[in-house]
Amino acid sequence: RFVFYESIADFFTPWAAFLAIGGTAQHPGSFWCFLDGTLRQLFYLASFQFNFLISFNMLWIMGLGKPALGLWFEVVSVTMVWVNALILLILCFAFNKIGPSGNWCWVTDKYWQMGVFYVPLFIVVLFDVFAFVVVLAKLIRSHKFNLGQKQRTKHSLRRVILYPVLFCIIHFFRIANRITEWSTGKSNS
Repeated sequence: RFVFYESIADFFTPWAAFLAIGGTAQHPGSFWCFLDGTLRQLFYLASFQFNFLISFNMLWIMGLGKPALGLWFEVVSVTMVWVNALILLILCFAFNKIGPSGNWCWVTDKYWQMGVFYVPLFIVVLFDVFAFVVVLAKLIRSHKFNLGQKQRTKHSLRRVILYPVLFCIIHFFRIANRITEWSTGKSNS
């Protein structure tokens, strides 16, 4: 069900892009700039935190062979995702760090961007890679020693490979863009 929760967060992220098309960055301090920055920070952050939970569940169940953690874990995890995203957003507001950032409104300071967005994103990407490697290794081992399950294992391998690879590819361009901006001092946004 974490995929469902991530899709809810992902549903709201394009709305920030629609606002940016309207030129929110040219109107700092406006309601639309505020809304653009809020949607960007809150829902993108929630989205990749849900991705972390998906990878954690994949690792827990498929990699470690443990039983599903149940409804209590889901409720606590979903609550923590939204509370964490809200706390980081409130910190940005408290220190007046939401405003024009390139062609849209978001966190204005590059160090704040690192602290409230990119460091958590890097942690999720690294954990995704770790979980992916552990689960993939287990599936390959089960494929070698359990020849009767060959077809099911191949299907599982394809499904396991696709999700983290797509996540890393999608976020690679965002990270590369920011690194270019920080190193050159020019905004490519």
